[in-house]
Amino acid sequence: LASLKKLGDEIRAAEYKTSYSQWKYEKPEEVSALETEVETTLWTELDQLCAAKQAVLDDDLAREQYKEATRLKVKNHTEMYMAIDKWSQAKLAYLATKEVINNSEEAKTQISLLDAYEAEKEGMHSTSVASLVSVGEEIRAAEYKTAFSQWKYPKPEETTALETQVDETWQALTTASVAKRQILDDDLARELYAEETRRLAGRHVRETARLNAWADEREAYLKAREECNTVADAEYLLSVLEAHRVSKAAKTGSTVASLHQLGQTVLARKYETALSSYVYETPNEVEQREADLTARWQHLDELAEAKQPFLEDHLARNQFQDKVRLKVSNHQDTFAQIKSWSEQKAAYLDTRETIQTLPEAHLQLNVLGAYGAAKLDMEAGTNTAHAKLGDEIRAAEYKTS
Repeated sequence: LASLKKLGDEIRAAEYKTSYSQWKYEKPEEVSALETEVETTLWTELDQLCAAKQAVLDDDLAREQYKEATRLKVKNHTEMYMAIDKWSQAKLAYLATKEVINNSEEAKTQISLLDAYEAEKEGMHSTSVASLVSVGEEIRAAEYKTAFSQWKYPKPEETTALETQVDETWQALTTASVAKRQILDDDLARELYAEETRRLAGRHVRETARLNAWADEREAYLKAREECNTVADAEYLLSVLEAHRVSKAAKTGSTVASLHQLGQTVLARKYETALSSYVYETPNEVEQREADLTARWQHLDELAEAKQPFLEDHLARNQFQDKVRLKVSNHQDTFAQIKSWSEQKAAYLDTRETIQTLPEAHLQLNVLGAYGAAKLDMEAGTNTAHAKLGDEIRAAEYKTS
């Protein structure tokens, strides 16, 4: 416009003038009219058109900015889905993994890890999944609408599909978690059952060891061959053997019976569900321990049977010895009696009585005759019995195998 006016001023000022001639533009008013038209009509129209275009372009900018912001939300929505899906796939892989559980502590640890996963899943749903749904709702609700233009995100079903996929994955996670918990609960129950079975088997081992220790002591006793020199000692040793039999019978009816019952309990224990099963790992060891103990118990009886005649022989020998010693005592007493009589008679025979009359002489001869008769009686009775008793003593002998 300034150039137009400048040009117009030049036109209106243009004049040719010499001494011969003169000229100016004949219609300067037309030039001014054009400038006036530009300044009034054309420029006003342009300003109006510019304002209208400005409004359209401003709307275009606002719409495109709105679209860009919405597309950014869509991008964020997709990235949020990918992060959730990556987490979900990792957790599905974890839930599908069957851990090897060999004891109750391992089972409890795995259940604790599953509990931690459930808490993490709940947190994930209340934050990331909730944010995904919220952004998806914003995308689907997003609409730009003015007098100049209108726009909505053209693929709202894609955001819905991603959220539906998350819902389906979440349901799969829930289903897999329930299944894993059932397996882990079964693992825990099985291992607790197995540990109780092993505890009972350990008790069986310890009880068998105690019985074998008792049997060791009993076997050493039954194999021992004690010296015995009196009837009282023999009777005592026989009473000890009888006490052994009573003790063994009591132990057989209590401890051994309990051990066999315990062994049957261990062998009969069985854990079985649709998910797993368990029986005691080494039942043959239980059976072998009991078989060995049964054989040993029988051997104790055999040893006791072998010891019985040995002790009875002790008793019989000592009873025999007591009888012989009694005869020896009687033999010694009889000898003392004979010796005392002989000493008395020797003193009589060695005496020289004073004989002064015929009657006194006859009396002493009669006394001597009585001595002779008494000596014959002693020889026929006491001396003979003494000799016989001596023969019996010398012939006495106790002999067994």
